[in-house]
Amino acid sequence: MGNAPAQVLVIAGYGHVGKLIARELLAKPELGVWLAGRNREKVTQAAAALGCDAAVVDIAARDTWEPAVAEASVVVMCIDAPDNSFAAHVLSKGEAICRHLRKSGRD
Repeated sequence: MGNAPAQVLVIAGYGHVGKLIARELLAKPELGVWLAGRNREKVTQAAAALGCDAAVVDIAARDTWEPAVAEASVVVMCIDAPDNSFAAHVLSKGEAICRHLRKSGRD
């Protein structure tokens, strides 16, 4: 980890609210920002326009979650999800990290 910037994953990042949040986050040089969305073209274009990275994440497609979530320090959801599956997945990653840090004495 060291001095690496915290990685913020903005779900539905190419929507109006997602882009507003991403702009605010990008003003903080200590953060790395990733826009995420289910449409590869839209998320890539929005990320290029803002000057950040893009990730394809579809809340309805569980197989798209892990590649992006694995790199994220923080996940910001800018959508009303149909259920709590994605949120539970993200929280389980945080719990695993906390358990690892406690075991290594770095909490």
